[in-house]
Amino acid sequence: MDEELQRKRDIAALVLLGMIIAGSVGYYFWGSFINRGELLVRGNTPFTVEFFGGKIEQIFECSVSPCSIEDKRGRKQILASKEGYESIFENIKIPLWGTEELYLDFKLKPALSKVDSLPIVNPEKEYEIVFDQERRMQKLIRKDDPAQLALIYFQKGLVDPKVFGSEKAALIVDGKEAYRINLKNPKKEPLNISQAISEGIWSPSGKNFAFKTNDASNIWILDEENKITKLQLKTSIKNIAWTFDDRLFFIGRQFVSSGGISQTFSKDISYLSFYMPSNNSYYPVELEEGVDLRPQNIVALASGNAIFIETNEEIYKLILE
Repeated sequence: MDEELQRKRDIAALVLLGMIIAGSVGYYFWGSFINRGELLVRGNTPFTVEFFGGKIEQIFECSVSPCSIEDKRGRKQILASKEGYESIFENIKIPLWGTEELYLDFKLKPALSKVDSLPIVNPEKEYEIVFDQERRMQKLIRKDDPAQLALIYFQKGLVDPKVFGSEKAALIVDGKEAYRINLKNPKKEPLNISQAISEGIWSPSGKNFAFKTNDASNIWILDEENKITKLQLKTSIKNIAWTFDDRLFFIGRQFVSSGGISQTFSKDISYLSFYMPSNNSYYPVELEEGVDLRPQNIVALASGNAIFIETNEEIYKLILE
């Protein structure tokens, strides 16, 4: 009787042990091989992807794109890093037996360095209004065109026109009348501009025109929809520059005061930012501490990947992307 009871106890212990082992193996296989999905990451290699916020923080080195990472299903927080670029934080969800795709658009950290000289920039195209003797009307021509070929005609006479031109567009202001000229597919649009424009520059695309007026220190923008916006920016035309992707870079200044009752310290700080006409938004550009820019001139490369800033003492090159 005792032997029979002991045998049953041994069998029960073995069954329990077997269940524990089977459960452990099943849990291991579930966690390691079954309860999993894939994160497929695309980006400019090499970069690292760090999973954090869980019990175990994991770091994956990605040398090829796409980079396949297998992990347990569920919501994850990741931090993607690339040397010399700004880190990217993302919330993702890895599906069971499925694939979550993620594209990383790394932004280069602006790198500021001193250079010896400004780049050589092609001068803006110059235009003028002349009278066409044959057609008996005025026409817009390039100043350097000996044949004086007409870009566009004006049936209504212009009295005292000012022409602000570029490779792709021109703005003609004559008193209270103004015309926007598309030079790639020559046509003119009448504009309702009440501001007395004194100077301005076109973006390389010909979509946007930044200008100043005779009676205000602010910069104004004429966008591709012919909407005019007054910017919260007071500076000279020489202190702004367009890049090829229609970002308007500028250097602003602000006065910061600090101190106690007996003594106050004031500091004049300069900062670099850019404005996007497409969404009417301003974006700061982070520079290393201690850089104080007091510009006399800003020049943008045609490629848009760098701008040059000339101060009283130095010339800086800022690589943007």
